[in-house]
Amino acid sequence: MANGVRKVNHPWTDGQVERMNCTIKDATAKRYHYDSHDQLRDHLQLFVDAYNHARRLRTLRGLTLYEFICQVWTKEPERFRLNPSHHTRDHTLAPSSASASAPFKPERQRNQDTSSY
Repeated sequence: MANGVRKVNHPWTDGQVERMNCTIKDATAKRYHYDSHDQLRDHLQLFVDAYNHARRLRTLRGLTLYEFICQVWTKEPERFRLNPSHHTRDHTLAPSSASASAPFKPERQRNQDTSSY
């Protein structure tokens, strides 16, 4: 395979997009059953927000993505058009009517009892 076919410094050169898609799929569609697309959309948004605000990444030296962006903003605000701290979502507000009517149902439980293996 010729190396000139792929472009340098793009996500498809090292599988970043595919890895993230697998992470999202494993955390949503493979674990839960959704009665509607709205439920999937709501859960996907919750997952992405949790990932961005709670998941500590080694490549960012243990910071969350949100913490890293805020840290860069304080050092180099000229790189940003908007203050990133103003773009957080409040999930304590009332959920949409689709997700309020039925909770997410686990389709299968993973690794509940490892002693039987």
